[in-house]
Amino acid sequence: MELIRGIGASPYIRSGRVKKIESFKDMMSIEGGEIIVTSRVSRDMLPKLKRVGAVVTDYGGLTSHVAITLRELKIPCVVGTEKATEVLEDDMVVTVDGKTGNIYEGVMEWEEIIEELPLEETATTLMTNLNIPSIADRIADYADGIGSVRIEHMVIETGKHPYRLLEEGRLTDVLKKGLEFVLESFYPKPVWFRTFDIPTDELRNLQGGDVEPEEPNPLLGFRGIYKDLRDVDVLKAEFRAIKELIDDGYSNLGLKFPFVRDGIEYLSAKSILE
Repeated sequence: MELIRGIGASPYIRSGRVKKIESFKDMMSIEGGEIIVTSRVSRDMLPKLKRVGAVVTDYGGLTSHVAITLRELKIPCVVGTEKATEVLEDDMVVTVDGKTGNIYEGVMEWEEIIEELPLEETATTLMTNLNIPSIADRIADYADGIGSVRIEHMVIETGKHPYRLLEEGRLTDVLKKGLEFVLESFYPKPVWFRTFDIPTDELRNLQGGDVEPEEPNPLLGFRGIYKDLRDVDVLKAEFRAIKELIDDGYSNLGLKFPFVRDGIEYLSAKSILE
């Protein structure tokens, strides 16, 4: 029986038990395979989606962060249901059809047909953005490199604020390990890393995140290179990880800064790097 319908945003099918979540902290209790139901998925939740069975949201569209990420992960996703959080309850067993946008009661049977298409060489260079660095090896054969890697996801996956990782002496090692996996997966193709750009509301959800200010609009707030230049110890830890990788022989590494507004900010970051 069909329970609810939305927009099919990732064309795969999966059955499982419903788990309703409201915030990043709720994601920490995911065991694996659950059907996540929420009003919307914030960007800090994205790294935790690798373990879910499917995602159903009240709001969102085909070009939302969650839809794009789950298509990369081949995990079913239905967005824009408007009332999934009202209709679906915890522990209900449902089947999510991410192609049609339907959510059915119980376990449905289906047949999966996979057709492998030949890859054709293109005249242009096709690079991709990488939201979840840990899946780099899955997509390395399908792109000529990476135009942007959000390295903050490597920190978000630990559940700890960068300051906390600095105190533990782990920040550089965490970043180096994550970056090396991406570089190795794509070598010798170019990989461009972007320094931290984490909105304060996402940082506040991490252990030790209460040091961050509460902002009315974090997306246009204390972030980007402006924040990087004021968190100099964190920025130096990022640079240190990158330097160690270059010293290890990874010549396919590129670096860029987020939300640079003028040349002074760029030169300030460059002087710290030097």
